[in-house]
Amino acid sequence: MTDKLSNILRFVLYGLMAISVVFAFLLYFGPSVLPKDYDIDIIGLGEDTNIPIHIGTALTWTYVLIVLAAISAVIFPLVFFNFKKAKGTLIGLAGLVVVLLIAYLFSGSEVFGITGIEPEKITPGLIKTVGTGLNMMYLMMGLAFLSIIYVEIAKMFK
Repeated sequence: MTDKLSNILRFVLYGLMAISVVFAFLLYFGPSVLPKDYDIDIIGLGEDTNIPIHIGTALTWTYVLIVLAAISAVIFPLVFFNFKKAKGTLIGLAGLVVVLLIAYLFSGSEVFGITGIEPEKITPGLIKTVGTGLNMMYLMMGLAFLSIIYVEIAKMFK
């Protein structure tokens, strides 16, 4: 990486950190309201529990930082691409896409009755998304377990 780009990125990161400190300060030391003043129904909060006013802004800033980190994780390897070094990463990324596709194909989208939840909030798309996430977790846990077993068995034969 060139020195000029490195300096630019350093100042951008300092700027992002400064903005994050401001949001953290507003979140922890800024004004707050009682839930009953805004008709907020949060399970487990008493009526005398204060909610920071800037919590929505802080969460939005967190989402922005997560998106920036994800974009950076994808863009920087492409800009400074070295195929020999990136081959393992590309194979791993392709494997994750395959596992995600398998999880999506095995997830169902049929709506069924769940007690305690309003029926209009349950859509086939939501059920498909939740099913994909659960199947992805099960597949990744299974693959992790199998890889641990493989490594231990391979050690025995060395």
